Amino acid sequence: MTGMKKVAVMTVNDRSPNNRLLSFKEPRLRFGYEELLEDPKDGLLLFGPAEPSPGFLYGVVGTQEGIRQFEAWSQRLERPVLADPAIGSSITFPGFETVFRTPWSPKPRVTLTVDPDELDKKVRLTDPHQRVFDTVDLFAGPIRRYVTEEDPKIALWFVVIPESVWKLCRPHSTLTKKEGIAPAVHLTHAKAMALYAEPDLFADANFAAEKHLYENHFHNQLKAKLLGCEAVTQIIRQTTIAPQEYLNRLGKPRRKMQDNAVRVQNSLDNLHDLNNGGFLAHRSNMESADETEIRNPSGVVRTGCER
Repeated sequence: MTGMKKVAVMTVNDRSPNNRLLSFKEPRLRFGYEELLEDPKDGLLLFGPAEPSPGFLYGVVGTQEGIRQFEAWSQRLERPVLADPAIGSSITFPGFETVFRTPWSPKPRVTLTVDPDELDKKVRLTDPHQRVFDTVDLFAGPIRRYVTEEDPKIALWFVVIPESVWKLCRPHSTLTKKEGIAPAVHLTHAKAMALYAEPDLFADANFAAEKHLYENHFHNQLKAKLLGCEAVTQIIRQTTIAPQEYLNRLGKPRRKMQDNAVRVQNSLDNLHDLNNGGFLAHRSNMESADETEIRNPSGVVRTGCER
């Protein structure tokens, strides 16, 4: 039969799936002068955005320290960031206005502050599902409130996180009992799923169980909780934008990172695909929506900001 799609097949009695690797063509992006390219960096540098924009409004959410570091870093975006001559793949970032054809304001339109003490408590909860859920809420909650209660709408939210969030709010992250803080309601994942199926008399236990429905991953859970808001986010680690403040015993940055120009371009990744009234590149030649399905293990999709 012609025209049928190839899929990975697994029967009920199979011990392992009969997996076949499927190759999908990379969707191209439309830039200025109706040019189509796969690489957003090349497209913007060569042709600029698909349509001009009078300006760009963005917000920042993080601790006071993270916001301070971001504002210092954002001032660099107004000027070119030179490529590292020792790295062949390094490409000069010519400045935000040169690339995106719109001015960059080093001062965010709005800043939302996360309490560092509260963040430290949440990020050290011993239950990984409650840890990620509560930590994400510290960042997603302020964005949700601003989007639903304030105006104008922000085109992009920069979510600035400390290393503790990056290390402890991902799948398979571990935390010792000595370092951790026990949650008010302790549940195994199996117990949580049982409670969700048959709720307890106590609301706090049921709420703790519901937290196990979400993927145990800060990045993915943040995106999911803000889907209903249509809030676009870009997560940035504090050690990325202020490496000079996080040094090892030898006085070198703790993390081995790419050169400055590449780091700046990577930190603006979501701007490449952001379609804010025709502001940037548009996706072109996309596959039809019915060919893609996204599902979490529980089969339940939770989003925030529903109105």
